[in-house]
Amino acid sequence: MAIGGFPEKLIMGKDSFAAAKFLMAGKKVAYNADATAHHSHNYTVQQEFARCFDIGVFHDDQIWMLNEFGGVQGQGVRFALDQIRAMYSARHYRLMAVSFAASAAVHWLSSGPPLQAAGPRPISAAGDA
Repeated sequence: MAIGGFPEKLIMGKDSFAAAKFLMAGKKVAYNADATAHHSHNYTVQQEFARCFDIGVFHDDQIWMLNEFGGVQGQGVRFALDQIRAMYSARHYRLMAVSFAASAAVHWLSSGPPLQAAGPRPISAAGDA
C-alpha cells in the first residue's frame, strides 16, 4: 500500500488514518454525497463511555492528524442536539434525559487541555501509562 499500512495498535479510525495518510502522500480523497452506509450501535451508557475513551486514545496516539488537518470542534455538540431533537420529535422523552446526561458527561470528560504533540508517554512506577 502506498501509505505503509496500518499501525499495529490502531484501535479504531482506520478510515480516517488511511485518508490522512493518502492526503499526506499527495493523493486525493473523494466525498460522495450519494453514498449510503448503514452503521449502527446499540451501546449501553458504559459502552458509549468506553468508545469515547477509545476515541481519545486514538486522537492521542495519532495527534499528527489533528495537528495537520485540524479537529472537529463543535461537531459533538451539534450531534447531541440533533439527537435530542429527533428524540423529542419521536416523543422519547425519557431517552432525551439519558442522551443529555451522556453527552454532557462526554463533553465534560473531553474538555481537558488540547494536545500539542505526540511523544512517548511517561510510565509510572506501577507500569501504568
